[in-house]
Amino acid sequence: MRLPHLAIITLLLLTTTAKAQDQPTIPDPQHRYFGVPYFENRADSAEFMQFQAGLQWEETVTALDTTSRTYKLVWHENQHGGLWMVSRGDGSTLVRSTGTVRVGPMHEEGHFRTASGKHGIMIAWETPCGLICRTASYYVEE
Repeated sequence: MRLPHLAIITLLLLTTTAKAQDQPTIPDPQHRYFGVPYFENRADSAEFMQFQAGLQWEETVTALDTTSRTYKLVWHENQHGGLWMVSRGDGSTLVRSTGTVRVGPMHEEGHFRTASGKHGIMIAWETPCGLICRTASYYVEE
């Protein structure tokens, strides 16, 4: 008589605690609203997903690091009105950073390391609109 109750309780516990898959590697939880990103070609799709999977986000940037680095644009994301488009950076846009973090009401900056150990900066800004309208640029040091 107790065996059916034990089986039901076990199944109920599993449904509330078990995970079917790992958490996504995307740093921003609002990315899930956009679904699958659109790319120019298949190679960009594979390389961007590999790039994002290898990112190690740094929570803090020390003020003691006064090294000035030059970064080049490697990826550019546009998220507007439910569409997510990713394009390869042209590499011509250069940003100089001294390690300071700038955060504003519509601006966010995240520091990361790539899988190869290079420093990087993700600069994201939002456009006030009725939907989620965000643009993010990923810069990696030369």
